[in-house]
Amino acid sequence: MKTPIIFLPGKGKIPEDPAFRPFDKIAEYFNGEIIPIVAAHPHRGGFRWHNANKQPDDEAHKEFDESMERIRGAVENILGGRGQNWSDIIWIGHSQGGGMAVHAALRHGAKRVIIFSGDIPDNFALPATPITNFPIDWIQAGHDNVLNPARQKTYKKLQSIGIHVNHITCPDCMHWFVQETGQAVETFDIDTYLKSIDGK
Repeated sequence: MKTPIIFLPGKGKIPEDPAFRPFDKIAEYFNGEIIPIVAAHPHRGGFRWHNANKQPDDEAHKEFDESMERIRGAVENILGGRGQNWSDIIWIGHSQGGGMAVHAALRHGAKRVIIFSGDIPDNFALPATPITNFPIDWIQAGHDNVLNPARQKTYKKLQSIGIHVNHITCPDCMHWFVQETGQAVETFDIDTYLKSIDGK
């Protein structure tokens, strides 16, 4: 049976965005099937998991908690239909979806977590007793004007609780917000990522 690759898109994105087509290489590499979960809250033609940078904490926490419950319920339905467990999952999280993938994996488990240009907002505490027996591949875009620079190395939070974090900077990748159009521009260098985990 193929590995379930649960994909959480970033803020304002939809899974069908052509920018995400290179992720098919990841599915092929891990003999997996990409299964997206779409966030519930509309945002710029797509969706968001929360709006921590724009909302008061209580509203942001409400959206975050609703989103975590949405992810839990969707994944339990997926796994139940496949006869698989949380520890069989590879998570792919893009941008805001990266932080959500980390939180879900720490709560429920994972085989691996792959994050593209993501971070862990300080608004949401990590679980008190996290599951940590999986690696995280943290891919940072070389061209990035979206993340708060003070949080670009938040993967160190995960190292501090004992998770092996493979941090990769892809110089030619882009995670760029164009103010004039309100659109995010994305490019993903999947080959560089796959070579990094092959040790090549």
